[in-house]
Amino acid sequence: MTVSWAELDAHGVAKHTLLVKTPQGERWHELSARHCKDAVTGQSAILVSETDISTVKHTEERAQYQALHDALTGLPNRSYVLKRFQQLQAHMESTAHQAISPTAEQAALIFIDLDHFKDVNDTLGHAVGDALLVQVAQRLRQVTRGTDLVARLGGDEFLIFLTSADLDGELAQIQTRLLHSVAQPLFLGGTEVRVTPSAGVALYPRDGSDIQTLMRNADLAMYAAKESGRNAFAFYQPAMSAALHSRTEMEAELRQAVERNAFTVYFQPRVDVATGQITGAEALVRWQHPVRGLLPPDVFIATCERTGLIRPIGNFVLQQAAAQQARWAHAGYDLLVSVNLSAYQLMHPALLADIAAALAPAQGQAHGLELEITESMLLDNDPQLAERLAALQRMGFLIALDDFGTGYSNLAYLQRFPITTLKIDKTFIQCDPSDRQLTSVITTMCKLMGYTAVAEGVETPEQLAWVQAQGIAQYQGYLYAPAVSVRAFEALLATNNLMQNRPPAQSP
Repeated sequence: MTVSWAELDAHGVAKHTLLVKTPQGERWHELSARHCKDAVTGQSAILVSETDISTVKHTEERAQYQALHDALTGLPNRSYVLKRFQQLQAHMESTAHQAISPTAEQAALIFIDLDHFKDVNDTLGHAVGDALLVQVAQRLRQVTRGTDLVARLGGDEFLIFLTSADLDGELAQIQTRLLHSVAQPLFLGGTEVRVTPSAGVALYPRDGSDIQTLMRNADLAMYAAKESGRNAFAFYQPAMSAALHSRTEMEAELRQAVERNAFTVYFQPRVDVATGQITGAEALVRWQHPVRGLLPPDVFIATCERTGLIRPIGNFVLQQAAAQQARWAHAGYDLLVSVNLSAYQLMHPALLADIAAALAPAQGQAHGLELEITESMLLDNDPQLAERLAALQRMGFLIALDDFGTGYSNLAYLQRFPITTLKIDKTFIQCDPSDRQLTSVITTMCKLMGYTAVAEGVETPEQLAWVQAQGIAQYQGYLYAPAVSVRAFEALLATNNLMQNRPPAQSP
């Protein structure tokens, strides 16, 4: 290797870096040449020098490696993926003018997220979490080919980028290998740890012609895999983008609705089975949408939970319920008003302050309010949960367990919490009479444990007769009334009161 004479003539100096094999191993040398005057003769001359730059070169290589690789796992990082994709894109575009042959390569991007990885960090510590990520990285290398790119994007997110002439077949194989391998138990710090992968797949160029679009669509598919039950693969579909757009639009509309206070509260009567007397009401929020009209909670509550908007909306409902309970009490109606408490609200640090602030404007009394939680909230095994529920009980609130029977309750578990009411899920009431054996067990349990049983979703006289025969204390449902506005509810109260005070019919 020699210096460039053309460069020397043009600039008066030329440099060339070359790899030299020496007895001590490979070394990097820099060869330089420059025009000068001979110190003795004064004639034009060329000064050539050679410098060992191995240390500098190795430092540059380490910096370049670190810039393109993950420090924890040693896998390529996001920057490396971008460079690799550009190379692939250039290669595929250069052959695009050629006729597509049966052996033409196709490309796929697999976006992987570890299910419940946060639980590992929270319970076993970040050191164990890091060790887990290193092990998962090794397993991903083992289930892929040498030509496939395995990268870590950050956190518990990994990526596989592969090309194949038989892409469908290769994806089927890697799906089987990956789901099996990652889900195998690991022993870290003396503890057995298990995680599963949820993976989303986007195909190039069908699902995106640039890396940002491919990664976004693979990410959408990954969330679809999680929603399907986790530990699964999902392929991107255009409907996923439409669903994301719809969710994003709803989030923006809900934020505006919170600012405009575009919500109202409806009340569904809770009725005494034996007497037919209205004994209480469940407060249920409605969204007054400017275009779609009055929307029930099942349309938007999940979005509120995900975005944290459930907190201001939940506080609004509690405030309205407390105020209405106080007004009814002043009018002579001794009603228990129930309010649903979301998981987000229950575990928020400001829960007790939020509730106190909601009660203050109407000078509402906690003993006239019942807070409803679901079984799933009791399964988190959070040591603060029992303490929070006990604090609410000390404030005077009653605690009800909503949709009972749909979770994984057991008697010992229930006794840990200050629950006073079990609301039996409507599926146990509306099923065929021959399938109601479990409902009978639940009602017997309520009697033994001193809970008030409330049947939800009573819609037919037959269902009400069965509820009455079981000795269930109260019921809700369309048979009596759906959730209605305050004015309509008060009309029901007036009618109910008249019927209760009506004298018995005289015998002929």
